[in-house]
Amino acid sequence: MPALQQASNPLVNIPPILKPADACTLAKLGKASIYAAIKSGALPSFKRGRGRFIQGTAFQQWLAEGMPDTEDSCAH
Repeated sequence: MPALQQASNPLVNIPPILKPADACTLAKLGKASIYAAIKSGALPSFKRGRGRFIQGTAFQQWLAEGMPDTEDSCAH
């Protein structure tokens, strides 16, 4: 049964490089939350050309730390 659980868990097979939109889908967060974490430095990212990318290992570490700096930016 454990193999079946791993296959259904999308965080088991995180790709080595993610786009912010992919990180949103995997973390079940909105784009504003991901970009707030990037801007604060809690979620490291890098740019290539006009695109922004996140290393899979950095994303996993950020998840393990409890996704700091992902407060809802719409709540005032």
